[in-house]
Amino acid sequence: MKRTALIGILLFATTLSACFAQGNKVKPELDSKQLFNYQQITLDNGLEVITLEDFSCPIVSVQVWYEVGS
Repeated sequence: MKRTALIGILLFATTLSACFAQGNKVKPELDSKQLFNYQQITLDNGLEVITLEDFSCPIVSVQVWYEVGS
């Protein structure tokens, strides 16, 4: 019984020390310069189209966001 309790306390202390070892991470300040080279176009019907070209991989990603609802 004493051995089980000792092992439990040691495991708890090890886990607790690992949590405090992470420390507080400081988030870097973002520059006011533009992070990405994107293009924003507003069509005649009011639809806003934002494009960001990245030629590093032959992949196409499409996202549609609707600003509707309550």
